[in-house]
Amino acid sequence: MNELFFQDDIEGLSYFLGMLFSDGHINTKGKYIQIFSTDEDVIRKLHKRLNNHGSVHISKRGEYKTMYILKSCTSFYNYIISLGVQNNKDLHSIASIKIRLNIFDFCRGFLDGDGHYRIRKYTNQNVLHYINFLGRETIIKEIYNQINVGKIAKRSLYSPKSKQLYRLNVYGKDANELGHLMYDNATIFMKRKHKCWQECKDNSQYKRVKESTNWGITYRTDAARIRPWRVDFTKNKIRYMNYFTTLEDAVAWRDLQNQCV
Repeated sequence: MNELFFQDDIEGLSYFLGMLFSDGHINTKGKYIQIFSTDEDVIRKLHKRLNNHGSVHISKRGEYKTMYILKSCTSFYNYIISLGVQNNKDLHSIASIKIRLNIFDFCRGFLDGDGHYRIRKYTNQNVLHYINFLGRETIIKEIYNQINVGKIAKRSLYSPKSKQLYRLNVYGKDANELGHLMYDNATIFMKRKHKCWQECKDNSQYKRVKESTNWGITYRTDAARIRPWRVDFTKNKIRYMNYFTTLEDAVAWRDLQNQCV
């Protein structure tokens, strides 16, 4: 049954794992996974991306504030564990996942699970001040290393060490660029936070940096260095395009394509 889950939907799986790492629960005794959210729309979207699998259920609880819960079946639990996901939030790591994820889809899911936008409100407009991610130290530092922008701080000096949470705040033009990378062409997101980003983007004072090219590789300058390296070139009337996190990976893939044509 594993082949039914996401069906090579890397965006959906990356987003799901982002939400799981931030606002999910893994039950090893009952062998099921739960995702919690007060926003029904994102729970419905995840359920649909799981192909409406009959053993994945949606429920809600709470007398004053409704919480929607996506609860998985045992086969999906086994599938997620087989990817290298740990059942301990302190051990959650993107590096341990056995398939390649899209970091920006993952960040969008993590943000929708446990993060927010800090907005500066002016007359008739909202301007993005920073994007905030909240989680355990390991995953927050890993996200920081992946996107290479922002500042990390402890949430509270008085929290017990076993429950210490950390914030990653991405500010100003870096937050604006990160928002574009998370939402441009995205097909799964929380409506409420996407609307917040849309309002900020429409009133942003930051302009995206122009791209420069070298050897068929398109990249961003240091001012927007969180953009991944992109190979985009044409040979024998065939266009080749892909994204990579490092220049070395981009060069290797481009050279391989040159050898194959």
